[in-house]
Formats: sequence, C-alpha cells, structure tokens
Amino acid sequence: MAGSRVSGMAVGLLSSAVMGRLLSPADYGLVAMAMSLMLLLNLLKDFGLTTAVVQSEALNEDQLDAVFWINLYVTLGFAVLGALSAPWVAAFYKEAALQPIVYALCTSLLAVGLTGAHTALLRRQLNFAPLMWGEIVGQLCGLVIGVGLAWWTRSYWAIVASQLAAALATSLVMLIALPWRPGAPRQLRSAAALIRFGANLSVFSLLNFFSNQLGAILTGAWLGAGAAGHFNRAQQLLNLSGSTLMGPISQTTLPVLSRLQSDAEGYRAYYLHLLQRTSLFFGLLGAFVVVAGDAVARVLLGPQWEAAGQMYRWFGLSIMAVGLASQTGNVLLSQARSSELRHWGFGDAFIRAGASAIGVSLGAISVAAAFGVSTLFITVPIVFWIMGRKGPVSMPGQWAAVRPGLVCAGLVVAVGLAIRQFAWPGQAWLALVVGVTITIGATLLALMDPAVKRLWVEIVMDLSNALKRRKAA
Repeated sequence: MAGSRVSGMAVGLLSSAVMGRLLSPADYGLVAMAMSLMLLLNLLKDFGLTTAVVQSEALNEDQLDAVFWINLYVTLGFAVLGALSAPWVAAFYKEAALQPIVYALCTSLLAVGLTGAHTALLRRQLNFAPLMWGEIVGQLCGLVIGVGLAWWTRSYWAIVASQLAAALATSLVMLIALPWRPGAPRQLRSAAALIRFGANLSVFSLLNFFSNQLGAILTGAWLGAGAAGHFNRAQQLLNLSGSTLMGPISQTTLPVLSRLQSDAEGYRAYYLHLLQRTSLFFGLLGAFVVVAGDAVARVLLGPQWEAAGQMYRWFGLSIMAVGLASQTGNVLLSQARSSELRHWGFGDAFIRAGASAIGVSLGAISVAAAFGVSTLFITVPIVFWIMGRKGPVSMPGQWAAVRPGLVCAGLVVAVGLAIRQFAWPGQAWLALVVGVTITIGATLLALMDPAVKRLWVEIVMDLSNALKRRKAA
C-alpha cells in the first residue's frame, strides 16, 4: 500500500507539474468548486458500512450481501441528489459552467459505490495487493487521460476526465481481483448493527468534511475562481504530502487494531510504536514544508502559483498534525467507540471550520493559516485526551511517544525560519536544496536528545531486520 501511495504521489506531482502549466488557476478553481459537493457525496455514499465490515469481529453472508445492496442503493440516491443539486451549486458560486461539471462527476459515484463491499472485504482480509494495483492503475489512467486532454483542449474538462478515468479504472480492477458476487437482497435487516455503527461514522465524516472543506468553499464563494484555484493547488500538495502518505498506514491500522480488541497490551504496544514513527516522519515533513513549501510550489507548479506556495507553508502545520492525530478515528472505531467519534466531530467542526470562516475575511492565505494553526495546536491535544479517556492507550503515553518527533520538527522550524530571515535564496531550486539541508542538519542536532537518538536507532534496526527477513524469504 505504501508503494501504491508513493506511485500516486509521483503521478500526482507529474500531473500537477504538466497540467498546472497547461491550465489556468481559474480552471482548477471551477473543478474545485464542484469537487466540494462530490467530496461530501463520496464521504456519505456508503453510510459507513464498509468501515463496519472491516471492524466487525464476526460477519455472515447475509450481512455482507445486505451491505452491498444498501451501499449500492444509497450511492445511486446520492448520485441523483448530486445531479439535482447541480443548478444550485452553479447559482451559489455564480458560475454557470459548474452545472455540467457536477453532472459528469456524479457518474463516478456509481463506479465507486459498486465496489465498496469488495474493497472492505479485501481490507478485512488484510489482502492489500489488489488495492495497491487498483490505485496504481487508476492513477495512471487518470494521468494519461488528463494530460492528453489538457494538451489538446486547454480546458477544465481535462481535470474532470482525469477524475472519471481514475475512478472507473480502479473499480474495474476491484471487480476483477475479488470474484465475490452478492446474493439477492433478502435480509437487509441483518445489517442493523452495522448500520448503527455506520450512522455514527457518517455523522463524523460529514462534520469532518465540513471542518476540512469550509475554507475551500468560502474561498471560492467570496474570493472568486482564481483564489479558489490557488487554494485548491495548495490543498492538493497538502493531500499528497499528508493524507496520501498516511493512507496506506490508516488502511492497515484499522483491521489490525480491530483484531487486537481483546489484547490490551498488544494493542497499546502496536499503536504507540506506530505513533512514534508517524509523528517523527510527518513532523519532519511538515517542518520542511513550513520552511520551504513556497519553493516546492514554484518548482512543481510554476512561478504563477506563488500564492498557493504561501498557503502550502501554513498547511505544513496540518502535515505535522497528520502524524500525531490521523489515527484517532481508527482508535475509537476499533474500540467500538463510534458515538464518541461522532461527538468529537461536532467539536472539531466548531474549531477548525470556525477558524477558516474567521480567516476568509483576511484573504485566502489567512484561511490556510487559521486552518493549520487550529489543527495542530488545538485539535491535536483534544484528541489525545479523548483517546486516553478509556481503553488501552493513555494520554501521557501518547505524549511520551510523540516527544522525539516534536523535538526534531521544532528544531527544523526554528533553524529554518531564522535562516529565512537573513539568507534565503530567491531561486526555487536552490531554496529547495537549502530547505533539505536545514532539515537534515537540524535532525542531526536533535540526536543530542537521548529519546530522539534511541528512536532513530530503533528505526534503523527495524529496517535492517525487515531487509534480512525479505532476503531470507
């Protein structure tokens, strides 16, 4: 799964580098406005049932058939709802071109909904190879179609076609990889427990979407397509360096933690071991983005995306938060605490969506700043407290696990911002080199801390042992 996400990053960066030069910020802004609705529909389309399949300790054939049919019916309903709402979306943003874009993107919902149960079964079985190949094939199809149409048409339809091609190709691979086919929809009530679990997850997903996307929605509605395009490109860079890299970890974490529900010591050891490493890796990555994120945007997207680069620097704080708190949902869901996750969704929406709403009055860059600051400095401490209230993982244990990562990230940011004040190169490529050098140098300096040094030694030993096992196999 990590391999598929690395390939996805490569494809995404290549697509951004090529299409970002062929299309305008306004083109990306239009599709970003339509995607705000599509992201919401994608979150709600399975009603949390596929995650319930992964988490459930026992699952029979009737329940699995019911999950497939309910998922398909709900997806079809949301696709129709999305198509019906297209005129209102266009009116809200005052962009008539949005209506046909929404119609086209709604068709991708059906393809994804058809294979939701297949994907959940593969994750439940820890059979990740088909998921990996599905993502890779979809990414490559989207790249070829998108770049080809961007070169030919110079139109936002290239972005839309890329999304559709990726969804269709991925779904086709899932159907081929897993020969399971559902029975007739006879016992839909057999999935009642799964539906209750999924309902709580759906409420949280809706609120989490609101927290993450309100900034993009308000930027497009108040500041126009150009500002929305810059914000969208900054968000894509955030996703590539945050959720895309964390995705394979999250996909494997929920089924593993669910299997360890009755083993408190094994659960605690697994999660804290994971948290140590994710906080270190994403802490360093986020700190690098805070220092040199504008240079990354200029190199990848071109000099016309300077505003997106400034937004991306603020999003570096959110990347740090990914390594600290992105497994909150998996921890609570694996312990059957979905109602607590739902409750936290309301608090998260109030904090992060509220911060974005305040920031929009000061401009698009202020929206990114408010989002990054509220995510790292407010929501992370709260979710640590929520996860540690009960269950095998305590709040002090979490803070002890993330301390080495925080030390490394803090040093990188402190040294990098100091150097930016006095000796920062104007050329983007040279700024990237300086940013990488600062990150490596500050990390070496952090080895003076015994806890940081011990963690790096453990990571080196883990990699060495993994290579030995692979060689022996």
